[in-house]
Amino acid sequence: MPEALFHSPHLTKISYGPGHPFQVERLEDLLGMLGALELLPPPPVETGPATREEIARGHDLAYLDALEAAETLPPRETVAWGFGAGDNPVFPGLWESCRLIAGGSLAAARWLRDRIEEGEDRPRAFHPGGGLHHAHRARAAGFCYVNDPVLAIRVLVDAGLRVLYVDVDAHHGDGVQEAFYASRAVLTVSIHQDGRTLFPGTGFPNESGSGDGAGYAVNFPLLPGAGDEEHRRFQRLVLEPLKDRYRPDVLVTEIGVDALPDDPLALLEWSLCGLDDFLRWADGTDLPWLSFGGGGYRRWNVIRGWSLVWARMRGRTLPEERPAHGPGGPLPESWPRRFWDEPPSRHLTDPQVRREHFDQVLSFLQERVFPRIGT
Repeated sequence: MPEALFHSPHLTKISYGPGHPFQVERLEDLLGMLGALELLPPPPVETGPATREEIARGHDLAYLDALEAAETLPPRETVAWGFGAGDNPVFPGLWESCRLIAGGSLAAARWLRDRIEEGEDRPRAFHPGGGLHHAHRARAAGFCYVNDPVLAIRVLVDAGLRVLYVDVDAHHGDGVQEAFYASRAVLTVSIHQDGRTLFPGTGFPNESGSGDGAGYAVNFPLLPGAGDEEHRRFQRLVLEPLKDRYRPDVLVTEIGVDALPDDPLALLEWSLCGLDDFLRWADGTDLPWLSFGGGGYRRWNVIRGWSLVWARMRGRTLPEERPAHGPGGPLPESWPRRFWDEPPSRHLTDPQVRREHFDQVLSFLQERVFPRIGT
């Protein structure tokens, strides 16, 4: 079972600015922890920047013109493209960072495609610096400027592979859904916090694809406070039937860890044990598996969540307590000592109300969406 982790060390040198929730330092934290856990052999594959032509597979040329020139454009010309103060600032090295993120995801997708074509068993590729699933074809959104999952998935589709894309980020994977909304070459599945309570305000069950892709977009919104119970039922009642109906050739996942408890931007309570259940499900599909990072704004959740992703991809798991030292010396004492401990529940919604909501969404999908898949 070959596996590879993809990373660009140059990516950690960029900054969205002080106080911005999206901090690339989390990737350095992750690699430090993986080194301490002796999970880095094989070492990360160092990736380079994508070309403009490669990025144009998923974005309009006029948008790329604006993105490349964003640092020199007056603010009034950048707003229309989604750039500006707030979510999507213009910062030094913006275009280069977009090329690096896209380059890492393209490298991971090509590596996986090549392993599949060579007949290797259950290859796994992980690009934690990717997963920027909100970028649209001609607009930045939600901290995302270039939609690297879309670019990576196109590599697999071009090879004739049927892709099951599962997005477990707390925020709806709107940009990926949009790119493949009229195609049945990709089945996009997103479980996320209800769009009435969280950005981007989309991802409702009736968003189910159009034209040839009718039925091939599946959305499962959750009420605030949803956690392990909802995710386990989702795996059993939604993911398993969809996989059996669709019969994919490859699994692609976006594993934003902002669905874990105490994230400052979301209100879900999926525990690390619950995430582990999902990862064991993904592993148990025996499909070639490409995964990205994504959201995650509580640093400790990012470290432990993505460490667990890579551990499961390698057939390992995490210890009860984190190591005190890594290859570079002592790890920060500010990090909690135990991997699996969770903060107290915030009790955001009544469990019975959440169950009723879950059942309503499930009934809609079973009656209106599932029958269209595989026909």
